[in-house]
Amino acid sequence: HIGYGIATLWDEGVDGIITQLKEVPLICYSADCVPVLFYSNDIEAIAAVHSGWRGTDKKIAEKTVKKLVEMGANPQNIYAAIGPCIGICCYEVSEDVAKNFERVYYKEKPDGKYMLDLGKINFDMINKCGVPKDNISLSGICTKCRNDIFFSHRAQNGKSGTLGGIICMR
Repeated sequence: HIGYGIATLWDEGVDGIITQLKEVPLICYSADCVPVLFYSNDIEAIAAVHSGWRGTDKKIAEKTVKKLVEMGANPQNIYAAIGPCIGICCYEVSEDVAKNFERVYYKEKPDGKYMLDLGKINFDMINKCGVPKDNISLSGICTKCRNDIFFSHRAQNGKSGTLGGIICMR
C-alpha cells in the first residue's frame, strides 16, 4: 500500500509514500529489506519505499512508478536509488518464497533452500516500467555481509537497529 502527502511508512499497511511537498523528508527503515528512493524531476515528486520479500512480491516498487506516472511523470524522468539490503549471497529462503519469483532471481542450494536476489528483482521491476537503467542506482552492498557498518536483522539474530533511507526536495 502506498501513502500520500505526509503519512509515515509506519502507518498500518503502508510500505511506500509519495509527496510533492518541498522540505518534507521521507524515510523508509530497513535492516535487510530493500529501501528504494524515487525522484521524478518533471513533476517534482519523491517517494520512499520499503520492499521486503512480500513487498517485492506485491510489486511495491512497480506500483510506485505507476503512481508517479499517473501523477504526470514520464518514466524517462524518474530516478531510483536502491540502498543496501541483504544480497543473494546471504538471503536464504524456503522454496515457497523463492517460487514467487522468476527463476533468474534465485539459486537453489543442495540442501533444498534457495538464495534470493531482492535488489536485482526491484532493479528490473523499476526498469520494466520504463525507467532507464542509467536512472537506477543499485548499491549492491549486502547488509548481512557488511553488518560491521550496516544493521542486519539476520546477521544480528533479530537484535539489530534499523537503517534509514531519507529523501527530501528543496
